[in-house]
Amino acid sequence: MVTSGVAEGPVRLIGCAPIYKIPQTRWTTRLTVQMTMYVLFIGMSMAAGGLMPWLLELFHGWKVGAGNSLYKMYSQDQGYIYDNSNTYAFCPKQIRFSYDPLQRGYPAAPLAPKNGRLYDAWYHKKVVLKGVSWFGFNNKQGMVDGLWAGGSSAATDFQAVVYELKLLGFNTVRLPFTFDMLKSRGLNQVQKCTSSTKSSWAKRATDPDIQPQPEYAGVPNPPVYLDVPVTSRHLCNTYLPSNNTASIERLMWTVQNLVANGFYVVLDYHPDPTDTLALDVETFARAWTYTWAAVACLPNFASDIRGRLLLDLLNEPDKIGTAGLGWTRSGTVPGLDELYLTTMDTIESITPNDALFMVQGSVLSQATDRGARDNKFGLSAGDWLPTDYQSAIAETNSLTARST
Repeated sequence: MVTSGVAEGPVRLIGCAPIYKIPQTRWTTRLTVQMTMYVLFIGMSMAAGGLMPWLLELFHGWKVGAGNSLYKMYSQDQGYIYDNSNTYAFCPKQIRFSYDPLQRGYPAAPLAPKNGRLYDAWYHKKVVLKGVSWFGFNNKQGMVDGLWAGGSSAATDFQAVVYELKLLGFNTVRLPFTFDMLKSRGLNQVQKCTSSTKSSWAKRATDPDIQPQPEYAGVPNPPVYLDVPVTSRHLCNTYLPSNNTASIERLMWTVQNLVANGFYVVLDYHPDPTDTLALDVETFARAWTYTWAAVACLPNFASDIRGRLLLDLLNEPDKIGTAGLGWTRSGTVPGLDELYLTTMDTIESITPNDALFMVQGSVLSQATDRGARDNKFGLSAGDWLPTDYQSAIAETNSLTARST
């Protein structure tokens, strides 16, 4: 062994290795304080993260705790877990679909209603629904309408149109449907079309009067990419679910697709005025419950769909039947109070706190021939979202309390 004397003591030389000295750490009072502060900082950070929902309740009034929406969204949605197991006991153990699972994409933040406003449950910012209505599940198409246009895929292909809606700034899509249509087979939506690029899609979504025109080549990729075989490049919509099964499968696929593309979705029961289903409260509530159960049994309901889907229970109730529906019962014609609340209660009984409801008013609920007394909720014709504020109104009018 060769040693070399230095001020700090001998250093061992091994072979041709350079001379070095292994540093020795001395446990000083200053180091003890630094390490203690470091451990305390980590512990406080972890505690603050766990206490965040309760701090939000304390300072912002958000409801937390097991069974409340905020608790569920923190524990289930924040993790971005694709849950392939059925959430509810009433769901089949194995659900078979005629289509392949979609990419997860980028779902929007789930909605959390509070005090008459919508917030996103992740960042607690106010949400404004900017929507477009895309009919088709209510007029025998068995799919959203307009996919028969032909010509360029920019006007004919479902995924291209969805991308254009996204570029236009919409964040919500309403899907009108009827229960009868969901039981029937739709039309074949595969159409001949010419191929187009995302640049041409972006151009269709841009005001032609804007000068200078933007660089379309730099537009972002769609949130969901659907691969189309080379042999089908001259055809559009080949990836849609088959029309050999009931249209409800296409509706479920469309809901999953739109959510994956970052949209909120409104399911709108949109019957013809001659449709009498809404005149039977129990049958109406049962039909809505079966449809909602199909949504709740989707494999990605817990992680992706909960909080992004709203149920518009009845379109334009004043036009239903021969006389329309007002807020209160008139003879054998049920009132909207009974119809809406029975349906909500039935859905809530199988999936507590998981559904968001939209309700439309009726001109018959205004100060017309039935009188102002009929206008319990103060609703005019159009869509409204019941929240805690409307629940208070319901209680003052001896109606079932509803917080959605």
